[in-house]
Amino acid sequence: MADYVYTLKTLIDEVIDEAKDSSLSRPRVARYIRQTHDSVLGHHRFKFNEDALAETLSAASTDYEYDCDHQQIIQVVLSHISLSAPAEPTYLTPDEFFERYPAPATLTQGMPLHYTDYGHKLHWSCPFNLNYTLGMRYQRAPRRLVDETDTPEIPVEFGDILFEGGMAGVERYRENHDIAAIHDRRVEARSEDFLGRYGLRKRGLGKARTSRTHRA
Repeated sequence: MADYVYTLKTLIDEVIDEAKDSSLSRPRVARYIRQTHDSVLGHHRFKFNEDALAETLSAASTDYEYDCDHQQIIQVVLSHISLSAPAEPTYLTPDEFFERYPAPATLTQGMPLHYTDYGHKLHWSCPFNLNYTLGMRYQRAPRRLVDETDTPEIPVEFGDILFEGGMAGVERYRENHDIAAIHDRRVEARSEDFLGRYGLRKRGLGKARTSRTHRA
């Protein structure tokens, strides 16, 4: 028997087969599965969405435009061969940062004490005096299911969450709301199991994190 291939296509096929209706619209079923995927992954933070980047930042720069699609910055550190340990500038909200530093580029070059995240950029409280290496740990946004060949980010052992979500959507479409509710409850129960297995360790989830102040 061929190995099981866990993709959006496979899930669509399974829902249509279970519903015993080959006339069901594949885009419609895909939408139900996608909505379940987005809902479950968007409601909590998961370990497999943790990521990190490292970039070299040029001396005299006052901001850094990042490419990553992040939801929450966990830590920002700046390092250089001349430093005995990486420095951690303190996070300020954009309002507080720009009130305190309306024109960072006019200030004396040095190691920034503060930063903020605004407009898809990190903004530093003064121009760099050296070419620092930026290390950023962050929680990235879940990847969406777009093509039928896409693999869900919900691991295969919890793929029944997406199957049940697809079935719930089909039964609501058929106006079988009591049956749809049964599938919804299965989604909720398995999502709790999923959270227990893959959910993040405790660290003040959902709150803006303030990095520790650099200690010289």
